[in-house]
Amino acid sequence: MRLTGAVGDHAPTRRQAVAQISAFCALGFSPSRGAAAVPKITVALVRSAGSGPLFIAAAKGYFADEGLDAELRFVASDDDARAAVAAGEAAFGVSQLTASFFSYAVDQRLTLIASQFSDQAGFPANALVIVKPAYDAGFKSVPDLRRKQIGLEDVGSGRRYALAHIAARYGLDPDELTIAALERPQREFEALRKGEIDAAVVSFHTALETASSASDLVLVRMGDLAQSQMGAVFTAQQTIDSNRPIVEKFIRAYQRGVASYDLTFLQRSDGDDEAKPDDYDSTLQLVSEQANVAPRLIDQAPLYCDRLGRLDEADVSAQLAFWQDHGMVARSASAANLIDGSFTAERLPGNPDPN
Repeated sequence: MRLTGAVGDHAPTRRQAVAQISAFCALGFSPSRGAAAVPKITVALVRSAGSGPLFIAAAKGYFADEGLDAELRFVASDDDARAAVAAGEAAFGVSQLTASFFSYAVDQRLTLIASQFSDQAGFPANALVIVKPAYDAGFKSVPDLRRKQIGLEDVGSGRRYALAHIAARYGLDPDELTIAALERPQREFEALRKGEIDAAVVSFHTALETASSASDLVLVRMGDLAQSQMGAVFTAQQTIDSNRPIVEKFIRAYQRGVASYDLTFLQRSDGDDEAKPDDYDSTLQLVSEQANVAPRLIDQAPLYCDRLGRLDEADVSAQLAFWQDHGMVARSASAANLIDGSFTAERLPGNPDPN
């Protein structure tokens, strides 16, 4: 990396050079050493099948093709990912969209720049789980949710928004849904079987894995009822302001990873083994190992990411408004200040057509 002075194109003073390197490092980058070295970027994320495009981009050398040395740093929680970006320990982060994420992003000036995954028709991310006796007794439609006790891990989770989004779409007042916060999926299933709740909302992979050994559960694919943006890639606004070319390089590599993921997992019909690309099994194994999710779950229910990595900006805006209405995010927050769709509005120059 060449350092230039503030005036003209003269070499910087030692103090200026140190200041520029310090600022570079503070944004989650490492400066290059020598002509052959490349900037190192760190991406903070949890292990999730929704990050399949990132795993593919790293494994196939797409970041290296952009002149970036990318490290995927796995952290314990989405909270840790956003804290790492805010502290300058990582240049980019990945997180599910929750009330706490929106609130933190507003306070720390974090900006959403690309989609991670969303809940879509045909590509379920969330499941509404009902016990079979209740289903057989008539609990079969969205209006039947009225005045039901519904279990969730957290009242501030993206799945609460997804449930409210479905309710509103089918004419229910979301306030008619009674939510029980049960902290973890296992507790939700226990409460469901004991009759303490009428339904549970969990990730579709969790529901699928549990249902495989239980014949008394009915899974409703929530994405078939209404689509929701579930996760996003983000960075600090300061990174965009001071290092936009590197953000563009990162997104170009990410878009190639998304395109490869799309062709591998999303462009085939259910059970159509003949449509699988030659590297399907190796890519499935890669994503499975990195995400710590069983291959059969990814094979049966791959998560959806827009083929260009574009966020559903309208839905993100609706989520922000939802949490503001519930007093969990400041009213002063603006979606326009949280989203920068310019990086994925179209293919960035130099990127091959994903088709």
